[in-house]
Amino acid sequence: MRQFRVILGYILLYNSSGYTQEILINEYLASNVIAFPEMFDFDDYSDWIELYNPGTASYSLNGFFLTDDLADPLKWKIPDNTEIESEGYLIIWADDYDESPGQVYMRPYWPWDNFTTRHYHANFKISANGEQLGLARADQIGSYTLIEEGSLWKYLDDGSDQSLIWIQIDFDDTAWSTGNAELGYGDGDEETVVSYGPD
Repeated sequence: MRQFRVILGYILLYNSSGYTQEILINEYLASNVIAFPEMFDFDDYSDWIELYNPGTASYSLNGFFLTDDLADPLKWKIPDNTEIESEGYLIIWADDYDESPGQVYMRPYWPWDNFTTRHYHANFKISANGEQLGLARADQIGSYTLIEEGSLWKYLDDGSDQSLIWIQIDFDDTAWSTGNAELGYGDGDEETVVSYGPD
């Protein structure tokens, strides 16, 4: 297994309004086998992600999430009341344990037969083959209406085959009919009845 370390200004910190630099993914270690073991909680050489606060005040991570899959930006929620001090760092172990400080676990050996977690542990590991890392803020992942209810629609009701021409940006649909949604026929609740063209 190949071990590597990459130092980054930031990998990706995003929200719905674009990029931000409030908190940075500063450094990470993937496929850890020899460096910086996590000795207090789960006794292993885990992957980790280091977050950095470049600001002049402490910063709350309430509503922040880490992910290794940008299609799932809310994969692991950073526990509420987690803060990074001004110009401070926070290590999050990417070891798939999904835990936060203060959780009690049993150990299979004596005399330390239990322990209380001291660190943050995400619910994923980092691939040594390379993958996406993201830090998202949930309060900026919005809900948007793409098409308003009752919107005016263009439609063609002559039974002709338009192939895929109609999806082109410069397609001219000025000759098409217009009507409010719901469009259709047969239900009795349509705003615009479409007669399904000539047979």
